[in-house]
Amino acid sequence: MRAVVKALGIPLTLARHELRLLVSLALWLARRTHGVRGGTAFGYARAQGPLLLGFGFVCVVETVMMSVLLRSRPAVHAVVLFLDVYTVVIVVALHAACVVRPHVLEDGALRIRRAVHVDLRIPLERIASVRRELRTTHERTDG
Repeated sequence: MRAVVKALGIPLTLARHELRLLVSLALWLARRTHGVRGGTAFGYARAQGPLLLGFGFVCVVETVMMSVLLRSRPAVHAVVLFLDVYTVVIVVALHAACVVRPHVLEDGALRIRRAVHVDLRIPLERIASVRRELRTTHERTDG
């Protein structure tokens, strides 16, 4: 029995991840957030928007090109079209997950999140200082 659970572990984890992404897409369309409750939300999705927009554009171009290349094979075309459209939906859902799951400052904890991948609660007592950093590269400093 454990072998079956272990064998199904990765596919179930992937399915749960994609389901969370699709739920985030629905929350984004409904203009709702996830897990903010009474805390103060700090968004981080704005900076990645252009990157995911570019990635989504490339996926749409691929969809069109594959449709042209596979027009003489309708069965293969249908499968590839479904997969390409699903890929575009997942790319949009990745952005939506970052929008609806912001960082949250709650009573006694800072909740650091990254889409549906990361949800980390850090007690405020463990945080020595906070600074705003707009650059992704910087000089090494202590701390």
